[in-house]
Amino acid sequence: MGSSSKTKSSSNLQAVVASTKKKRSKPDAEDAPPKKRSKPAKTDAEKAEAKAAAKARAKAKKDAERESESEDAGSDAEDEDYQPDPVDANDDDVMEDIYTTGKTPEQIEDDRKKLVKTKARRRGYRTVANKGGYSAQYDSGYAHLDVATPILSEGEVIRACKWAPKMTDKAAYDNLTEFEERTQLSLTSLPPSAARVIRAHGEIYLRRLVNGSFQRASDQQKTGIRVPQVVAETRPLQRVLKYSFVAPKGLIRYSQDTAELERLKHSPEDKTEEFLREEKALLKKQKELVPQLKKAKSKEDADKAALRAEKAKAKAGAA
Repeated sequence: MGSSSKTKSSSNLQAVVASTKKKRSKPDAEDAPPKKRSKPAKTDAEKAEAKAAAKARAKAKKDAERESESEDAGSDAEDEDYQPDPVDANDDDVMEDIYTTGKTPEQIEDDRKKLVKTKARRRGYRTVANKGGYSAQYDSGYAHLDVATPILSEGEVIRACKWAPKMTDKAAYDNLTEFEERTQLSLTSLPPSAARVIRAHGEIYLRRLVNGSFQRASDQQKTGIRVPQVVAETRPLQRVLKYSFVAPKGLIRYSQDTAELERLKHSPEDKTEEFLREEKALLKKQKELVPQLKKAKSKEDADKAALRAEKAKAKAGAA
């Protein structure tokens, strides 16, 4: 009895399993998943348009990556060129001066780096000013005489002494004498030893000019010096200096004819026929004078070179 019941139950179980396998192997049409719809075939024009759009997107992506890489490289180069002192650059003080409202972390970091560099640069300027005799702790009444370290370099002094107008067909000065002397000075060499002597005297003059101009601007509640403050400071010195620098004719003509902003008006004397004739004759003389001075200077240099060669030859013969 027990064995027959076990065989019947096992046979029934096998029949159920076989029926389920058959059902799974052959699903009904209702239970089958829906077939995928085939996409409509694209025309050649649509394929070409899609291909062009893909190329444009790829190119735009590459350009954006290239620009980001160049910006990163530029910022890295700037950071390599200038590294602020980590002791002086206090990030806490810098962050207090940065507006963070509505900015991304990248923008805040960029602003922080810029402000750190700006503050470090100003500290460098303050260091140079202290060495030059200017202090923020006290106001010296003789700051133009407290020359501890010259502000001007020897190269700047040489360029200033050798400057001359290059456009000979334009108005420069009131007479031909000043134009000739300026041109001769530009063609003459200036050794560094002589430039240092000129710098020692020009340093005092420049400091007095800057101090007086800034004082006038401060009295007028201006944030910086402009041409009127400098002219007001240099005008009293015009009678004791040799060359015209307050308002030379070339500067006046530029302000009347070529200036981009507000221009000066021509005076009635500038429009007279006699004045125009004299100015035209002066410009013609200026144009003819420069080649003559250059030729004379080259001849002088050749004579000096020949004299040096003769001395060297005589010295070699004596030896």
